[in-house]
Amino acid sequence: MKQFPIVGLFVLMALCGCRTSDRTITLEHSWITVEPHRFESGFLAITYSTDGELMAGLSEAEDSFEVRDVDTGSLVGSFPDLTTGWWPALFSPDNESLILVCSGKKVCESAVVPVTGTDTEPVVHARVSIDAVVEDESNESFGVNNYDSTLHALTNGVVLFRDGSLVAVAGAEGQPFFDQYGAVWYRSRSGWSSVGRDKSVTKGVDRPGYLVANQTVHRGSMHLLIDATTLERNDAEAYVTAVWLDHDKAVEMHDDESDELMLDRTALVYVGADVYWFVFVPNRKIVAITTNEGTAFVPYVVKPRGKADE
Repeated sequence: MKQFPIVGLFVLMALCGCRTSDRTITLEHSWITVEPHRFESGFLAITYSTDGELMAGLSEAEDSFEVRDVDTGSLVGSFPDLTTGWWPALFSPDNESLILVCSGKKVCESAVVPVTGTDTEPVVHARVSIDAVVEDESNESFGVNNYDSTLHALTNGVVLFRDGSLVAVAGAEGQPFFDQYGAVWYRSRSGWSSVGRDKSVTKGVDRPGYLVANQTVHRGSMHLLIDATTLERNDAEAYVTAVWLDHDKAVEMHDDESDELMLDRTALVYVGADVYWFVFVPNRKIVAITTNEGTAFVPYVVKPRGKADE
């Protein structure tokens, strides 16, 4: 492939009318800038430790679950013989263990295994019976973590904690929600029920004012948003997704070129095909985007604005 010199590349872009993407958000006293990403090919990240240092996911090359280092992608542990149905959901508080969940139609189980890997059958740590209102007749239940990955909530009313314990909400109806404290809420037969971070269960209460379905795409005033489209050419199709970082407290800036006030509220994070899911990595200034080809890790930095920038 022919390589263009940097200057020549800019000239070519100018002739083509090309523009660079907006990757900066302007705040009153700082900028948030999205930086170039690192791509972990063939590794589909699923969950992260609470400190954002480790991740667990599926290695397509090895056809097994693995634990890897978030920054380097280096292998920490492998789980080649996990029984079908087990799923990595959380890390233990000391990051020494991976917490697995396996949920059927009537029973949900958990297991605690070392992050360094195991080639033996997981030993069931906890088991609960499911008493939920489930419209889907299949045996599949899906889960999502709260904002700091300290608990994992399933659509069948079961909540998994970092010590491997399970709490089942009787009469839960489908999708879990989260409040600002990271507690889980389910609509149930008796009203709304919640499961706190301390495993306490509250039943038959009113819906709180703040609830979100997926807390991993929100971080304070920042939010991850998407635009998705299907591109077609001849008989081929591409399912393309743009992931954006949006900030509620962005401010207007004067644009010298247009002599207008511009609101730099949103920055482009990633554009690619076949995006599965995307999250803020807990306690790290990193956005992770899991795709059919692997996982992209996109850092962002916060830089102070000086007086000369006002």
